[in-house]
Amino acid sequence: MLKKVDYLFDTIFSEKSQKSFEKYILILATGGFIIHLLLIFSNKYGYINFNFNDTNVLFIGAGAAAESILYKVAQEKIAHISIMNRTQENAELLIRKFSSIASIDIAHESNNKYDLIINCSSAGLTGDFQPIQEIPITKHSYFYDLNYSLVETPFCRWALERSNKVFDGMGMLVQQAAHSFKIWFKAFPETESVIRDIESMRE
Repeated sequence: MLKKVDYLFDTIFSEKSQKSFEKYILILATGGFIIHLLLIFSNKYGYINFNFNDTNVLFIGAGAAAESILYKVAQEKIAHISIMNRTQENAELLIRKFSSIASIDIAHESNNKYDLIINCSSAGLTGDFQPIQEIPITKHSYFYDLNYSLVETPFCRWALERSNKVFDGMGMLVQQAAHSFKIWFKAFPETESVIRDIESMRE
């Protein structure tokens, strides 16, 4: 009996299982992010798909969250992607991974104005947010923070000085939970009322 328990424990907590679990979480996060982003761009929770075609997108951060979302965004026929990261080597690694499917470079090498700025860095969660360089934007630019809180994150506070189209990751969290619910119970739950309830708690 003890041997069976030991075997089960080793299987669950093996390095292979941990990697599978991490991959599963990244897939859910990506799905949640994309659904929430589409809802935002369709007048916040409508169902008219936003057209990513010919948009310039800036990713702030080059970690696992940025990589998982970048993969989906790169398939949306966008015009260009730039990556802004304090450690240039990490940004260059993502560029090498995705250069075959998208036009992509390091932010300081780009002259583009960005239609969508996605903060994938924990720098937007605590303290004051200060980008490592100036971010060129348009008058229609959207700002999205993967971090979420019932109060404004530092990134959102910074972005609101530049645009009224600023969103945090609370909707992504809800959509990710909905995806998990569907996997377990074979039904995708209604999420709009949940997001509205959370938004009302901020007021």
